[in-house]
Amino acid sequence: MKTEEQEYIKRILGGEMELYGYFLDTYGHRIFTLVQQMVSNREDAEDITQDIFVKAYESLKRYRGDCEFITWIYRIACNVTASILRKNKQRQEYLSFDGNIPEHIGNDESEIPFDIIDENEPDERIEDLQLAISWLSAEERALITLFYYENKSIEDCAYILQQSEGNIKVRLHRVRKKLSLYLYRIKYGNEPIS
Repeated sequence: MKTEEQEYIKRILGGEMELYGYFLDTYGHRIFTLVQQMVSNREDAEDITQDIFVKAYESLKRYRGDCEFITWIYRIACNVTASILRKNKQRQEYLSFDGNIPEHIGNDESEIPFDIIDENEPDERIEDLQLAISWLSAEERALITLFYYENKSIEDCAYILQQSEGNIKVRLHRVRKKLSLYLYRIKYGNEPIS
């Protein structure tokens, strides 16, 4: 952990609550981005992000410093967001191109090249990837956000999501395959894969 952050935590716990703004300024956007990926709604993400920072503040005395502060707060973010999703009984739905809600899209055994969108169309590629990611479950979106956008290690992802490192590796592999399939379907339509 950064020495500066250790000092801020000591001072906050000593009564200088206004210093907590440092953590809001430093990590607020990153936490908001993770939450928004999980809930897919800006207003809900803003409210949940506030709840997360309140929870982190209330739990600050339990922070042991055995991981980076951002890793610790990501774990709180995932737990709070998952709890709110459960309370609201929000179900993540996967929409097919004809509007049906299938339990399973395509053939998991298919090995489809991940890079199926033309390199000459970067804007289309980003939009297609964002659409494909939106079809993932909240937990899968959290994993993708942490690993690829926040560059968290397998070890950090395991800590944040409270799973084994082996499970994180397997889940990343499965999510990559799922995204490959979704990107294939976006580019070529809903035809069977040969």
